[in-house]
Amino acid sequence: MQEWTPNSNYGSHAFGIFQEIDGRKQRDFNAFLARRDEILPWIQEYSPFHLVSAGDPPVYLNYSAPPAKGQIAKDLTHSANFGLLLQEKLDEFQVPCELVHPGAGNITHKTPQDYVADMLKR
Repeated sequence: MQEWTPNSNYGSHAFGIFQEIDGRKQRDFNAFLARRDEILPWIQEYSPFHLVSAGDPPVYLNYSAPPAKGQIAKDLTHSANFGLLLQEKLDEFQVPCELVHPGAGNITHKTPQDYVADMLKR
């Protein structure tokens, strides 16, 4: 995550990893990274990236900003970098994926509704 989005600090709260500062629980990304080996089985069990397999249904990913691999992101949680990474994994398994963001070329479906309607027609 940090290679793709250097200011990434997301994930500790999902695993209950906090630090207490002034009597309040705060996310603790460094502790999250330090415990990565311990929580990796959970990540692999629930992460869409790790669950990709041949024959999965088509995927539509829609982001408000384009991917900017290796650059500081404004919206860490919803960075299109995650979508780009997932699309690459889906491509390995030949799972159809449409990645939509400002500036994306060859967009077949402009909205998620258009995509779902088209998939249901098929």
